[in-house]
Amino acid sequence: MNTFRGMRLFLIFLIFPYCIISQEFYPGFLSQLQSPICYNSSTTLDFETLPSGDNINYSYQWQISWNESNWFDIPNANSISYETSILNSDTYYRVIVSYQDMSLPTNVIPVYVLSPLVAGVLNEIDSMCVNDGSVIEFAIESSGAEFNWGGFSNFSYQWERGDVSNVDFGTPSPVNWVNVGNDLNTHVPNLEEGVYYFRCFITSLHGCGTVVTDPIFVQINDCFNSNINEYSVKKDLIKTINILGQNSLENSLILNVYSNGSVEKRCIIK
Repeated sequence: MNTFRGMRLFLIFLIFPYCIISQEFYPGFLSQLQSPICYNSSTTLDFETLPSGDNINYSYQWQISWNESNWFDIPNANSISYETSILNSDTYYRVIVSYQDMSLPTNVIPVYVLSPLVAGVLNEIDSMCVNDGSVIEFAIESSGAEFNWGGFSNFSYQWERGDVSNVDFGTPSPVNWVNVGNDLNTHVPNLEEGVYYFRCFITSLHGCGTVVTDPIFVQINDCFNSNINEYSVKKDLIKTINILGQNSLENSLILNVYSNGSVEKRCIIK
């Protein structure tokens, strides 16, 4: 009888410590990100709950995956927090927590990356009449800073007008940009006769930066009061202006100013 009890106690003490160790070794839980991150940015990952137990000599190895199936160790990522590299696509992370000869993985956390912010393209308008209500709008709308499967598409807009009607022709880039319009994706100019540039700054409402469209050139004419027949009036070229201040005329926008006061826009592509 005593021999049986002794053997039972021996087996309990032999097995019980390993049960305690296996029960108390919990790898912890990684914090989930509350929102996606911007394209071409990074973020910091850490534990919401650290590994449990009386042992403090845990080791950590962060791992990365792009499909949640194939995992790769991240060099020198061995602490309880990790700052990711610059990310341009959705990426997954976990940590292998080890103690002595035991290793367990944490939960997997996805880092969702928004698509890049794209300014879009303004619709080209060669000319319009004074106060005729013509609208400057996008030929290709702004996009990006949203989930790849669709999502936000919320932006703020700041239009700018480049005044070129009363410029000092001796300056290399005779455009004076001023803020105009409302926070809308369209703009209706209310201007006197002249030549102008327009562009639009688009800002992500999710903190993903600001981009700007290429400028468009618009000539505004006094269509109701003009009796000038440009074909019957002799005109001489008096000035050519590289409107964007480029040293070369290749792939440039220029203005030709004539002696009769008319202005001609040309786009040179070479």
